[in-house]
Amino acid sequence: MGISYEGNQSGKGIRKDPKYKTAEEYAKGDSVKGHIMRDKLVRDGLREYKCEICGLSEWQGVRLTLELHHKDRNHYNNDLDNL
Repeated sequence: MGISYEGNQSGKGIRKDPKYKTAEEYAKGDSVKGHIMRDKLVRDGLREYKCEICGLSEWQGVRLTLELHHKDRNHYNNDLDNL
């Protein structure tokens, strides 16, 4: 019959979670939550977890709570150049 069984490959060749949306894909959606967008930008390497103005990421040994702002103040405009 020519059938060969190579055993369980344990996800061999799978490089990422197929359900995971990148920051670019997520930004195109209708309802984007700021804290999720911020985390995706950091995870995808598009932003660092620090203030883009002063460069601080912690204060007195405590990690800062960072806010994601829109340059044009339109929170529906989630273009990556606007964040």
